[in-house]
Amino acid sequence: MFLRKRANRVLLLRSYRDGEGKVRQARLGHFLSVQEARDSLRSQDWRDDFSRRNVGLKIDWDGLADQAEQLPDADVKPVPQRPLGLRVEEALSTFLRLWPQLEDARRKREIADLLREQLRRMEAPESELETLQWQAEAALEPRRTQRQDGSADFYLKTLGERASQLQEQGRMDEACGLLERRVTANPSEQNLAEYGAVLQMLGRTEEAIAQYRRIPRANPIRHYNLASLYCTKGRMDEALTAVMDGLLRDSRIARATTALREGRPPDHGQEYWEKFGHLWDPIGRWFLMGTYAQPLVKLRLSNAAGSRVLPRMLVKGKPRALLLQRVLYWDPPQPKTQVVARRKRSKTASQEGS
Repeated sequence: MFLRKRANRVLLLRSYRDGEGKVRQARLGHFLSVQEARDSLRSQDWRDDFSRRNVGLKIDWDGLADQAEQLPDADVKPVPQRPLGLRVEEALSTFLRLWPQLEDARRKREIADLLREQLRRMEAPESELETLQWQAEAALEPRRTQRQDGSADFYLKTLGERASQLQEQGRMDEACGLLERRVTANPSEQNLAEYGAVLQMLGRTEEAIAQYRRIPRANPIRHYNLASLYCTKGRMDEALTAVMDGLLRDSRIARATTALREGRPPDHGQEYWEKFGHLWDPIGRWFLMGTYAQPLVKLRLSNAAGSRVLPRMLVKGKPRALLLQRVLYWDPPQPKTQVVARRKRSKTASQEGS
């Protein structure tokens, strides 16, 4: 551990390795002035409190105190104290982040009773309690999202859970704002896909396309979600490209549409359709089934499966133009259940006639 001066503040830092051989720094706290750092690091009470909050750290207190003595005194005006409301919000955020780690059930009940009593005194309506809680949970400082030690996980999880609640309530604009914050903090493939899906549902087409294209090409969700959007907008040429790119990465998602159409659970691809199936309108599903049903597509997929390197395009040139025409005029076969029922009716009718 070591100290570093930033303007009037003194940061308390710790170096660690991130698992990839790189040395990174984690901020464990800060002091508003050099004098505060000197006083705190010499105080046994402050040391004991810090050790309780950071169990397992080996700390050279005397060495840190000596570092504080060697820091130059501030020659500018002290930083003004932050507003009380902001400090309370940050303290409440920290409390809610640590709440799941509290294992003492009796202590939890005591704290819960205390909070209920305070809320009753405020005469806060019950409907506002959920909003109060989630705002406090999500109000962690933005810099936490850049940490590699897992401290941002709770923040990101809270944003995702609250966005899901808002979507269920039909409050799509608010959900979109939360997912934007989450993807800014952590642009993972899943976060990008979920943010793009909400943008698509809001009709913000170009923004949704931009988010989908940030997903690596190896991920089939990128291509299937783009295909659903293009089909909705009638951009069938682009939809065909996206569908074929998706088929190259994972054709099981397309195969699942047949099972879904017949009302039975698919063997594979169920997870995709549970999460993003609402993006596909009937025309899009028909177009996807029609593309996968083409003999040329199945032949090329079979050839690609036997090759070590995926082709850049499944079908190109003149065959591609013909393929698009065949898909657009494709007539889907009736589900097997309907065919069997029709045959039974026909057989019964012929027996009655004889």
